[in-house]
Amino acid sequence: MENKRLDSYQDVAIPDTWGELKKSLVMALEKCKEKYYLGKVQSTATTWEQIPVAQSKLVRYVENILRNTLNALDNTDGGDKELAIYFYDEDNTFAFTIADMAHEFPLQILTNLGQRSNGNGFVEMFEFIAESGASLIITEYKEQGIPRKSLKTIFDGKERIVITSDYRYEELKQAISDSRIEVVEYE
Repeated sequence: MENKRLDSYQDVAIPDTWGELKKSLVMALEKCKEKYYLGKVQSTATTWEQIPVAQSKLVRYVENILRNTLNALDNTDGGDKELAIYFYDEDNTFAFTIADMAHEFPLQILTNLGQRSNGNGFVEMFEFIAESGASLIITEYKEQGIPRKSLKTIFDGKERIVITSDYRYEELKQAISDSRIEVVEYE
């Protein structure tokens, strides 16, 4: 079943000063529009220039997440498909969240985060987290039986990787042995 909610498509409300990042976001939303996905970008962020990493590295990091998210949406059958991207300040620190209504992460992906066998995207995410001091919080939950997930990146200097789940917490806790990854129950 195709999502025909083109009326819900929203243009990017991102400042032109965001340069290459804005171009990447526009391309992602254009792909959503082509595929009939609901796509939106919102920004209330004022601290993005303060992140401790080159803009080109941030753009590559965001593009990796967007590419994986769009692939997940492409491979999710039926129903409405949504992609939402939020840029904001949290505790005076730049943060962003990319959320979707695609299928959940396969357990193998989460148990092998940061390993080359998992593809370069997640390895590069780990490298970006270490270099920038950011934290990555992966959240998965079900709303009315529909799997949803989000990847939040916050430049808080803590270099944390957290996976939180409301329906696979026990399974993830047992399966993930990497000491760099904290698994917590979604509340």
